[in-house]
Amino acid sequence: MMRAAGLKPLEEYPGAHKPWSCTCQQCGNRVTPALSSIKSGQGGCRACAIKTSSNKRRMSHEEASKVMFENGFEPLDDYPGGQKKWRVRCMGCGNEIQVLRNKVASSGTGCKFCWENRRGQAIRISPEQAGAVMRAAGLEPQDPYVRSGDPWRCIHIECGREVYPSYNTIQQGGGGCQQCGFVKTGKAIRHSDDFAFEIMRSAGFEPLENYPGSHSNWSCIHTECGQKVKPTFHDVRAGDGGCFTCGAKKRGKKQRVDPKVAGQFMIANGLEPQEPYELSDKPWACIHVECGSLVYPTYSSIKHSGQRGCRQCADRLTGQRTAYSSDFANEQAISRGYKPLEAYPGAQTHWKCIHVPCGQEVEATLNTLMSGKGCCMACGVASRAEKNRYTEAQALITMRSCGLEPLEEYPGYFEKWRCIHTKCGREVNPTFWYVKFRESGCKFCATKGLDYSGQGLVYLLERKDFYSAKIGISTPNSRTNRIAAHVKGGWQLVRSWTTDTAFQAEAIENDILMWWREELEAPISMRKEDMKSGWTETASLLHVDIDDTCSYIDTLLAELTP
Repeated sequence: MMRAAGLKPLEEYPGAHKPWSCTCQQCGNRVTPALSSIKSGQGGCRACAIKTSSNKRRMSHEEASKVMFENGFEPLDDYPGGQKKWRVRCMGCGNEIQVLRNKVASSGTGCKFCWENRRGQAIRISPEQAGAVMRAAGLEPQDPYVRSGDPWRCIHIECGREVYPSYNTIQQGGGGCQQCGFVKTGKAIRHSDDFAFEIMRSAGFEPLENYPGSHSNWSCIHTECGQKVKPTFHDVRAGDGGCFTCGAKKRGKKQRVDPKVAGQFMIANGLEPQEPYELSDKPWACIHVECGSLVYPTYSSIKHSGQRGCRQCADRLTGQRTAYSSDFANEQAISRGYKPLEAYPGAQTHWKCIHVPCGQEVEATLNTLMSGKGCCMACGVASRAEKNRYTEAQALITMRSCGLEPLEEYPGYFEKWRCIHTKCGREVNPTFWYVKFRESGCKFCATKGLDYSGQGLVYLLERKDFYSAKIGISTPNSRTNRIAAHVKGGWQLVRSWTTDTAFQAEAIENDILMWWREELEAPISMRKEDMKSGWTETASLLHVDIDDTCSYIDTLLAELTP
């Protein structure tokens, strides 16, 4: 009977009402139906039953499309099912949306754009009604009514100001004019002058001017000390003193320590005071009983910070707690591949050793070795180079994944590599390092920096205070105005030239730099800290002449012109 129901038993018959481990021959799932369930007509495999039931209820694409067309929607994809969103176009407004077929079939709608339009039309009021509401609130509209939530330019009749309230704000009881609202609120909560004077005098202040407001400074005489102060009525009424000088004295007296108590505390901590106690944060001359040194701790540092008071004794104890024996230090160094050449000097002092793996003499510290770091620079450089080493096959895979086809053998990690960019067909010379980390290498197709396919701009700058000249390139449509940025930094524009492409401008810049460096032997005249960028394209006017440079650029530009 189980096999007739499409089930293959995996164990002996356990009984009619007990789960029987079987395999569904249709889907391969392991199931545990009871024989009594199979006899009553159940299928035995829940997954297959759900799938069969779903297939019976599932609509065809044609049937579902008919439902959508009847409700004003044109399907753009195959029918995905009743519980999945279906990409359609609303035939009413033309917008592309995603809706559930079940929702459209049950409600007849599904386009949020059409729903918003219908809702807006249903609740929209006429311009005449809106204008009447605004005028009743004392506002004269200056523009036609658009929407209830949009700012509406009006004139507040009471004060004459131009304001921008929305219709919704006025309908819900808003005043419309923020400035007038502040004034009305202030008047409503303002205290009378007599009441304010009474409160200030009861707190010991004699006002020198009329009451300015609860949060404004009020010139008064503090009767206790006679000083002129400027408290606010709000602070005085809230319980603040109002006079900073008297407040500081009161706090000081309240917190002040009895000199006898302070002296006894210092003695209890091994410090013999040599002068009377004054203030808790003032250095206090004492003798440290343990070592006999004259020290100057503060009472607060001993009382609240837990310090010992004697710096020399504290340093000695710290060194004793952290000191390592010579045997332990030698053992640690040898276990990490370092052979000491001298006696152990201390955990933080350089220690001459031989690095056993390479045989070089190095200076290591025990703390550095115990932290797991190496102290041999040569081996460290070699290790990092090995981590960053790539075979030619690995480099080729990376370059081709970025659309670059090499034209020569792999030159190295930081060397320029002649390639063809397969997307645009141009020859470029990126480094493998740049391509690996930027995932690009074609300056012509780059979305940032110079647009090499558009016009180029060559410019020559001069800075007399540094006696320097600078060559640079840009593009007329560049987002960053490089010339203006340099002029703001103190440079003066001598002259600029326009080229057909930025590639030509770059070639002229390279020729000028080669002429400056190789023929004129002009060094870089600016430092990195003198300029944010472009300091490598500078030369000293002791070697370079501005007029000769302009003439040479004219010659190079003429050679490019056909």
